[in-house]
Amino acid sequence: PDLDLTIVVPVFNSSALLKPTIDSVLAIKGLRFDLLLVDDGSTDDSLSIMEDYEARFENVHVFSQGNRGAGRARNSVIPLASGRYTYFLDADDVIDSAAIVAAVRQADEESSDLLFMKYRIEYTDEGRSRGMFDADREVWSRASKAVSHRRRQQEATQHINYPWNRLIRTRVLHDANIFFGPTVVHNDVLFHWHSIAAASRISFFEGEVCVHRKFTSREQITNINDARRLAVLEALRGTHERISAMDSYDGVREEWNHFAQHLLSWAASRIPEELRPLYELRRSELSREFERQSSFAD
Repeated sequence: PDLDLTIVVPVFNSSALLKPTIDSVLAIKGLRFDLLLVDDGSTDDSLSIMEDYEARFENVHVFSQGNRGAGRARNSVIPLASGRYTYFLDADDVIDSAAIVAAVRQADEESSDLLFMKYRIEYTDEGRSRGMFDADREVWSRASKAVSHRRRQQEATQHINYPWNRLIRTRVLHDANIFFGPTVVHNDVLFHWHSIAAASRISFFEGEVCVHRKFTSREQITNINDARRLAVLEALRGTHERISAMDSYDGVREEWNHFAQHLLSWAASRIPEELRPLYELRRSELSREFERQSSFAD
C-alpha cells in the first residue's frame, strides 16, 4: 500500500534487449515503485541479467518459471502487485519515465480505474519510428472526447489489445480477478476486455509512455503463423465466458461481437494451410455458440 506503481515484465530470451527495458523503468523519479521480472524459461542470459539487477536494486524482484508464455508469467505475480496502480510492460520495449510519472498523477487526479496512454512504434531494424497505429489514433480522437462512462468503455474496447497501453488500479485488478489468458498467443484478449468491463472510471493520457520495438529478424507474438495461432479460439471462448456474466456486458456486447468476428477472420490467414479445415470447423462452432448465448440473453 505504500507503493504508487508496480511494473510487471515477463521475459523470454530477451538478453540482447533487456537492459534498456529495465534501465528505462529504473529511471523513474518521483514515484514509489517496484519492478517484478518473471523469467519464462529463458535459455539465454536473461535470468542472470535480471538477477544482477535484483542484487543491486531493492525494488527489483525476480521470479522464474518453465516456458508457459507471457500471459501465465504475468499471472504468476499479479497477486504480488502492491502498488496503487499496475503496469504490464514487455521485455523488448522501453518507457518514457517522465511520462509514466505524469500518467500516474493524472490517474490519481481523475480517480481512474483504467488509464489509457499513447505509445510509439519503433521499427528498430529500419531505424525509424512513428506514433500510434492509425486504427488506435482514430479511436483515440473519439474516446478522449467521450463524456459518459458507457461511451468511454465502448470506445476503449476498440483499442488494440496491447497490455502496455494502460495503467490499471491494482484494487480493481485484484477485486475483479483480472488475469491474462493461458494461451501462448492472444492471451492479451482476456485482460483487455475484462479490464475495460470491470472499470468504473476510464481516462485517457495524452503523453506517449511506451515505445514498442518491432523487429523483422526476431520472433514476436504478432508474427506467429503456425499451429499456435489456433489458440485464438480458446482465447475468445474464455473471454466471452468471463465478460458475458458481468453486469456491464450489455454496454459492450455489440463491440465484443464485432471484435470476435474480426479477430477470427484476421487469424484465418495466419493458420497453416493443413490446419485450415479444422480451424474453419471450430470457428463455425464458436460463432454459433456466441449467437445462441446472445439470443438467450435477449
